[in-house]
Amino acid sequence: ITYLGDAIGMIPAKMNYSTGKFDYGSWSDAFFMPRPCMLRNDGTVAYYLDENDYTKKEDGTASDIANTSFAGNAMMEWGRDGQKIWYAVIPDKNRSSSCTVYVSNTKINNKFHAWSFIGKDGTLKDHFYTPIYNGSLVSNKLRSLSGRTVIQNNTAAQETSYAKANGNGWNTEVYCDVELINILLILMGKSLDTQATFGVGNMSGYVSTSNPGMLST
Repeated sequence: ITYLGDAIGMIPAKMNYSTGKFDYGSWSDAFFMPRPCMLRNDGTVAYYLDENDYTKKEDGTASDIANTSFAGNAMMEWGRDGQKIWYAVIPDKNRSSSCTVYVSNTKINNKFHAWSFIGKDGTLKDHFYTPIYNGSLVSNKLRSLSGRTVIQNNTAAQETSYAKANGNGWNTEVYCDVELINILLILMGKSLDTQATFGVGNMSGYVSTSNPGMLST
């Protein structure tokens, strides 16, 4: 990975495994950083969460991060301060296994796209949202909440149906959102090995020994 343009000289982000704390390097104030929030079923933000402690709201009072009675879900809001995330992926000539990727808060030319910000009606939106947690099934709805058992043994069609049960506009994650997050992780970490850079996650504390690998959110 080689940094280009404004990224030249920036310090990559990484997990500091000695201290157990995340090192943002030069990226803590990057325009593309999302904000954790509790999003109502109608698609409006109820409030934003303390970025260092999701059990609290930004004002320090208790949040609904694990409250199944809250009419909504714990989500990441993308599009901080109204800035969309545009990117262009340009294949490198005569090198089939590499490409040049540009990330910007403005549309430089027609090669740049902000796929994740395009709504169902084809127009650009100010924000899009991704779940903070893997989905759990609560009253036949796919929820993003803390302390829940991750949904399992369901078809993709069933999971999509459970997600849509939250209300108009809800769905499971789409490819362009996953692709964008992967691009940003590679950019921030300056590495293709995102597991080594950011960590593999919780590797113990399974819900049951009969189903290893299933963790509570």
